Amino acid sequence: MNYCILALGSRGDVQPFIALALGLQAEGHQVVIAAAHDYRSLVESYGCRFAPLVGSIPALLDPEHMAVDLAAGRGAIIKQFLQQTPPIIRQLIADALAACQTADCLIVSSLGMWPALHLAEHLHIPVVLVHLHPYAASSQTAHHFAPQLAWPSYRRMSYRVAEQLQWQVLRMAFNQARQQILQRPSLSIGQLWQRSHNFQPPTLYAYSALVAPPPANWLDDGTITGYWSLAAATDWQAPTLVQQFLAAGSAPITISFGSMLHGQKRGAELSQLLTAASQKAKVRLIINQGWGDLAQGRLPSNCLAINGLAYTWLFEQVAAVVHHGGAGVTATAFGAGKPALVTPFLGDQYFWGQRVYDLKAGPAPVPANQLQITQLANLLRSLIERDDYHAAAQQLATQLAQEQGVTKAIAWLKQRF
Repeated sequence: MNYCILALGSRGDVQPFIALALGLQAEGHQVVIAAAHDYRSLVESYGCRFAPLVGSIPALLDPEHMAVDLAAGRGAIIKQFLQQTPPIIRQLIADALAACQTADCLIVSSLGMWPALHLAEHLHIPVVLVHLHPYAASSQTAHHFAPQLAWPSYRRMSYRVAEQLQWQVLRMAFNQARQQILQRPSLSIGQLWQRSHNFQPPTLYAYSALVAPPPANWLDDGTITGYWSLAAATDWQAPTLVQQFLAAGSAPITISFGSMLHGQKRGAELSQLLTAASQKAKVRLIINQGWGDLAQGRLPSNCLAINGLAYTWLFEQVAAVVHHGGAGVTATAFGAGKPALVTPFLGDQYFWGQRVYDLKAGPAPVPANQLQITQLANLLRSLIERDDYHAAAQQLATQLAQEQGVTKAIAWLKQRF
């Protein structure tokens, strides 16, 4: 089989697909991973074929412009979105089409669902949808981007409503791409509703049911495989600066807000908060700068700021993790058996933060915009000192190590195709 993987998203979205690609290649299949330019070196360091999509994500989502738009109000945000989205989607369709021209099957991440509908129609190939988080309708939780109200009927309905809003908001931009790249007719509101309603590709959930058990009334026939874990590349080595910092004192706590964009002002505020809290708590920090403007300039001696570290290696070296609750970093922290504090910004990050707390592997999540110095200092100390957090995290890691998520996913693909 010739598989094309559309790994739209941040690093946490790309890494599980590298693990899947390696498993498929070991079975003799041909695989290409199409992702943002930012991840070429990551994908190719594992010996996987790479195809670029669109461009650099931080450049496309300029945090300074976003901050200006947010200050100007909702109207400015909508105007900017409507202006910027069509050329991005047009390039996305062109790049994705080039990547999957010879594919027998298209495997897509959650964000890849939007272009996949149009590409599958054009190329007449099957699609497999992969979610790194629970997605299907349930009376227990609403859609991750919908208000979390208590009514069971609302929660079930929120998935269809939120999904259809996304389809329709993007309709004009995708119609332009259909006409200009695919030479296919535009879709009306009704046509898109019908096609998206009928577009129900088979689904894999690349997370562990130990972490997020399916609710009893889950309306989905998708398969939860377990995490698709990716070890550090065989030739990867930690920078000398990091090794020296680790050797110079007690095990630090690592901070990662991953792909969250802050802008210089908010980035400076967060950096000051983190360093002040760490000094108050008397703990050491390794701060992953990610896409945000974190930890720029001179830092106190108990803090180190760096980018590009392999989390699977780093998390084995540290005492605990503070992160934003992205699906990828949450999975890696669970796999390493480290307690975590989740500071969610948006979407499914709130869900994963609650799961960390429910599994007793860390304190209750605190939204990033509610963090305060004394509060954070106390939470940092608790991550170091509370034996129950460490015991729960280690026990879960031992259980997760028994799962074979990639093997299960490949067996599922073999059965289907």
